[in-house]
Amino acid sequence: MLELAREHDFLILEDNPYGMLRFEGGAPPNLMALEGGRPERVIYLGTFSKIFAPGVRLGWMHAHPTILEKARQAKKGADLGPSNVSQVITVAYFRSGEWLGYLDRLKEAYRQRRDAMLDALSEFMPGDVRWTHPEGGFFVWLTLPEGLDATELVPEALDRNVVYVPGADFYPEGSVRNRLRLSYSFARPE
Repeated sequence: MLELAREHDFLILEDNPYGMLRFEGGAPPNLMALEGGRPERVIYLGTFSKIFAPGVRLGWMHAHPTILEKARQAKKGADLGPSNVSQVITVAYFRSGEWLGYLDRLKEAYRQRRDAMLDALSEFMPGDVRWTHPEGGFFVWLTLPEGLDATELVPEALDRNVVYVPGADFYPEGSVRNRLRLSYSFARPE
């Protein structure tokens, strides 16, 4: 991708909200790291909402200074900037170093929730349903048998207190209908 970006003169937006929530396996290098940490072709985005507090709604961008300035201008025009209180609290917390222990506890909690979901899928899903084994993050992807439409199944799932995002929402023109995304981030293992 980096070679293509250089050859065809385009930028890559690398959004990595779950990268710090890896609890298994080795993390693949991100594109910004492959670019040597120099923001030439990659705009790297991260968020505190997954590793600190969802209500804080703060994130970061690592990009070329020209792009950062344009982003600052756009942000000012959109909402005059994030809450000063949220910024001060976030800076104080991350400077304290407490977040590293908290991050370890989060990763362990999400690993337990992932494992509980994978165990339940193994126990209750028919043999022709497949799913991923995520090494981090919040989600398991399911592939239903061909001919089933995950969007059409939402009402029946809701009747059984199951909520998911149909996979069609993640594909151009909604072309893939038999996939869905389950989140284990909120559900307690039991």
